[in-house]
Amino acid sequence: MIAVMTKYSPLKNKFDEVLTFAIELAQDKKGARSGCFETQLFSSVDTCEIQSLSFWESRQAFDAYLDVAVCGDSLMEFQSEYLRDEIQSQIYETVDLGQNSFAPQDNNIRQLRIS
Repeated sequence: MIAVMTKYSPLKNKFDEVLTFAIELAQDKKGARSGCFETQLFSSVDTCEIQSLSFWESRQAFDAYLDVAVCGDSLMEFQSEYLRDEIQSQIYETVDLGQNSFAPQDNNIRQLRIS
């Protein structure tokens, strides 16, 4: 299993739209995120930042999802219209510590449990 931390830096006036996008992506109503067990969202209006933490069954499952997500120009258009910076993802191998040790500890970030 791997954990993927993805950071979105929306433009201040586009924060709500990017948060809605992240929520819809995490809910995965179309079933495009096959192999994703859980996604947690963290958001801060003060720092204008949204982070998602997703747990995937394997790196291959995540890579297969990325192949679908980046085809076409829709991702580039989204980034140029709504974000200050490119979407940033970090991938970690998970270690079972009996707790969620990858979650941000910043008290200014509000957690939204999606799945």
